[in-house]
Amino acid sequence: MRDKFVMGALFLMLLSGLMLGSLLPGVSPASGAPAEAVLTPVANNNSNGGARFVTFFNGTPISVDTKVCSDLSAFDVGDYQYIIKQTVSAANQTTVTVSYSNVSGSTNPAAYYIAAQTLLSGTPGPASTPISNMGQIALFGKYLCAYADLNNATPVSLYLSLLGK
Repeated sequence: MRDKFVMGALFLMLLSGLMLGSLLPGVSPASGAPAEAVLTPVANNNSNGGARFVTFFNGTPISVDTKVCSDLSAFDVGDYQYIIKQTVSAANQTTVTVSYSNVSGSTNPAAYYIAAQTLLSGTPGPASTPISNMGQIALFGKYLCAYADLNNATPVSLYLSLLGK
């Protein structure tokens, strides 16, 4: 009988020790490593109700530097496509860049338009052979401007469009 009493007392002590241990806060060793990164979803918060298609250059040959702007303030990103074709065998190295601004129609556009990325960088293709590419750019400010910089007066056929989303 005495053995049963000792065993019961030991069991109660073990049980109360476990219960007391579960009430204490957990302690883990400190670490100098930062917490793991957590993926943050990115949302398109514009309420633009859809997309907008803009044609900056329509394929008509140009022979001088040309800038065309459009109000794309309601959109976050744009999918662009260009098609460029030399109209004669003489090469015209053409560079197409985009710039952003909140101001339009100024007398000093260089001061108001912020240069962004280059869509096409000056390598001419053979005459009558179209070169095409498509990509995506971020849209900032109110106006997006496309600038075609030609290195000579030889006409070049340029098509550039953008789908604002």
